[in-house]
Amino acid sequence: MLRHEIAITLALNFDQVVAKIDLYKTYTPKEVQLLTHARVLKITALDQKTLKRQLLSFKNESQAKLDFNLGLASEGENTSYSNSLENQSTTWNVGLGLSYPLGGVKSSNNIKKAEIKLARLAQYKREQLLEINVQATTLKEKINLLMQMLKSNKKQISIAKARTVEERERYANGSGQASFVISAQNNEQNAQLGYAQVATNYQKAVLDFKATIDQLVR
Repeated sequence: MLRHEIAITLALNFDQVVAKIDLYKTYTPKEVQLLTHARVLKITALDQKTLKRQLLSFKNESQAKLDFNLGLASEGENTSYSNSLENQSTTWNVGLGLSYPLGGVKSSNNIKKAEIKLARLAQYKREQLLEINVQATTLKEKINLLMQMLKSNKKQISIAKARTVEERERYANGSGQASFVISAQNNEQNAQLGYAQVATNYQKAVLDFKATIDQLVR
């Protein structure tokens, strides 16, 4: 009977209401430090690393370059071409060359743009962390509240079952009425259905919490 009630409540076919998972399994929400491992934050951190590499490249391109040149030359003592190959003397030429990159304005603009993007990305990361933190905190409170409701529903089921047993005994002894037995049974079924509904909401909240802190995909 309870499966029929659950199927109607959740708009499912009767055959779909099967116990593939433990609907009443409890879960302890993780602490806030796990939020730093959220996938969206990892993606943002990767974007930051890429921008930092680009910024470093732009800065290197904008700097002057100092080149060290080392050359070897040979000179002959004779002035005529035919005798110049004789009595060669070897000399070393050492020089330093300083070069400046062209397009200095463009390079400076690239650096400024990269710095602005990094600042915006840092702000976006802070906003992401705050949003995830708020979502996780809200869902954690919801999970704890639903847990308290589950405990309360469990007590109601125990009371309803005891009442059903009591009414059946009275009816069997001839001191009760069939309508009281039916009413007690209905109350018990309603308590079980309410328990199942709260348990369903509880498991949904747990899945939402796990998705928020990105534990579903490691």
